[in-house]
Amino acid sequence: MKTIISLFFIAGMLFTSETCQGQKATIFGQVFLITHRDTIKLTKARLELFQVTGSKTDTFIDDYYSDGKGRYIISEINYGKYYFKVYYGNTIPFVFFTNSMKTDKCPVFSVDLELKGVPAMYVRNPK
Repeated sequence: MKTIISLFFIAGMLFTSETCQGQKATIFGQVFLITHRDTIKLTKARLELFQVTGSKTDTFIDDYYSDGKGRYIISEINYGKYYFKVYYGNTIPFVFFTNSMKTDKCPVFSVDLELKGVPAMYVRNPK
C-alpha cells in the first residue's frame, strides 16, 4: 500500500514540474502608421521581437510580419518581458513616441498567463 501511495505522489510531482516549466503563450496585436494626414494600418511590416534579459544586449527572438490589416499573431512565446522593433522596407526602425520621447522600440510588455493582446503599436517614419 505504501508503494502505491509513493508512486502516486511521485507521478503527481512529475506532472506538476512539467506543467510549470516552459510555459508559453500566444500574443496578438496591431500596428498603425501615423502620417501627416491620417493613422493607417501598417500592412506587411516586419516586426523584430526581442526578449529583455536584464543585460546590455537583449535576446533577438525572430522576425514576424503583419498581415493586410496590420495584425499579427505569434504562438509559443515563453513567459517573460519583450519588446518589438518595427520596420517597413528599410534598415532604420520606425519611431515610437512614449512619454514624450522618441525611441526605436515599443514599450516593454510582459507575456504571462493573463496577457491576451499586446497594446496597439503606433509608429512614425524615422525620416
